[in-house]
Parts: sequence; C-alpha cells; structure tokens
Amino acid sequence: MTVINNRGVSAIESAFERGKILIPYLVAGFPDEKSSLECMKAAFNAGADMLEIGVPFSDPIADGAVIQHAQDRALRNGMTLRKTLRLAADLAADLAADLAADLAADLAADLAADLAADLAADLAADLAAD
Repeated sequence: MTVINNRGVSAIESAFERGKILIPYLVAGFPDEKSSLECMKAAFNAGADMLEIGVPFSDPIADGAVIQHAQDRALRNGMTLRKTLRLAADLAADLAADLAADLAADLAADLAADLAADLAADLAADLAAD
C-alpha cells in the first residue's frame, strides 16, 4: 500500500521527474499503532516524497530479519488489515489538514501583503494631495 504526500497524485510524476526520491517503508502497527502513525507523519515532515506502508502478515519470509521482527511485533499488538487501512486514512486526513492549514496561512499572508500595499498606496496618494 502506498500513500502519497499532501501534494496529490501528480506528486508521484513530479517526484520522479526531479530525479532521486525518498520512499520510506514502515510497517503499520510497529512499534505500536499510535507510534507508527507518528512515525509516518514524521517521515513526511522530514521530506519523504511518498511512503510505503507495510501490511503485517504472518509469514514474511521474503523480507529481512528487521522487517520480519517489525511485522511480528505489529501482529502481536493486534494490527490487522482493517486497522492498517484506517491508519492510512488517518494519515491522509492529517496530511490534508496540514495542507489546508498551510494554504490558509499562505492565503492570509498574501491578503495581508495586498492590504498593506493598498493602504500604503492610499497613504502616499493622500500625502501627495496635501
């Protein structure tokens, strides 16, 4: 399962056009459900372009020992496919909320700059008229 960053689907194409990209792999539910969500958010905050979320299963013999251990621990903590999908949805919602907050802050800054410019122009016109 791959969750893309808060720039949307086109982020996949644009990321590959830039050249090298960072796609961390994290096992859902490792070390526990709450911490894994925080780790996923941290990966994006640290600059990950995308994130591959590993769905824990009981026989990951093709994976290395570290991933096997993480999956085993996640399963022992009760991680399921349903919980993994919910975790991905929670991550997407958090990223969308962060994006909305960033856009709102950018919009507010742009509006404030426009307002300041308009006020300065009006003041200059008033001073020139005197």
